[in-house]
Amino acid sequence: MRETDRCHNSSVADCSAVPVTDLDNDQATGSRSLQVGEPKLPPSGVRMEEHSTGVVASGSGRRERTAPGRVRGATPPVDSLMDLGRLHLRLTIGTTFFVHGTQKLRGWFGGYGPDGTGQFFESLGLRPGRDHAVAAGATEAGCGVLIALGLATPAAAAGLTAVMVTALRTAIWKDGIKPATGEFEVLLATAALALTETGPGRPSLDSALGIERSGPGWALAALGAGVIGGVGTVAAGRMAAAREARPHPA
Repeated sequence: MRETDRCHNSSVADCSAVPVTDLDNDQATGSRSLQVGEPKLPPSGVRMEEHSTGVVASGSGRRERTAPGRVRGATPPVDSLMDLGRLHLRLTIGTTFFVHGTQKLRGWFGGYGPDGTGQFFESLGLRPGRDHAVAAGATEAGCGVLIALGLATPAAAAGLTAVMVTALRTAIWKDGIKPATGEFEVLLATAALALTETGPGRPSLDSALGIERSGPGWALAALGAGVIGGVGTVAAGRMAAAREARPHPA
């Protein structure tokens, strides 16, 4: 008769003194007995973690939750999936801005180059138009490369946000915010700022060089710098346009 079977036929007082020898069917034969109230240690290489939903045993790439009704199994590599998603986002944003920047700077990808873009900028009140076209193109292309590489992410996000704020204020929302317009520019700036909050992940130069700066504070700083840069660019362009429009003395 097993000790646990005999316990059912005994009083509670007798049962409390009986050593527990068959607590787990998967215990190796010959293991020493556990006394009642003695904690059961996890196997070697297994780490116990306490969560609000129960105790989790992790080790050898597995995590098992001891709470009733929980399915036991391998944990998906969450960190790796997050890094893959951020890499995809960085490459998408960086490539998009690089294309738009080189359209203005070099006339690549069907762009008009600095002269043609400059004429369009002057029609928006950004003078001198060619200088603004070169500045916008260089910011988009340069910061796009930085975002793709994951280097100086907060500064790159601030520069891209400044360009998007300028575009929204002059070409899209010049008469005020309108629904169903400007989504593309807002999404690009928001995605760049989101990378500043989460960090560029791995692989990235920020991570490799140990200079990653991320978090809500850095994201807010990049947003503030971008808004100030965009508003300042619009103000400077309009002031230059106003000076040119003034009549010159004979």
